[in-house]
Amino acid sequence: SPEYIDPETNSMVTRSALDSLLKNGVGLKGPMATPIGKGHRSLNLTLRKELGLYANIRPCMSIPGYKTKYDDVNLVTIRENTEG
Repeated sequence: SPEYIDPETNSMVTRSALDSLLKNGVGLKGPMATPIGKGHRSLNLTLRKELGLYANIRPCMSIPGYKTKYDDVNLVTIRENTEG
């Protein structure tokens, strides 16, 4: 809802949270959903823009002793988060 929008970020991600990420160099992020509405940025977009994140890197590796359909998987997917 609009009362949770930080005016500095125009998002539900607060300036103090972003400052903490920048100061400490670490953050723990889980799945985030942006409420439907107008006048504010999505949570993920705010993090990407404010922190200069340009790629989503997803490693995928087999775990020894854990049987799956495919063996010896060692794959990294890189997805660009910016257009242009």
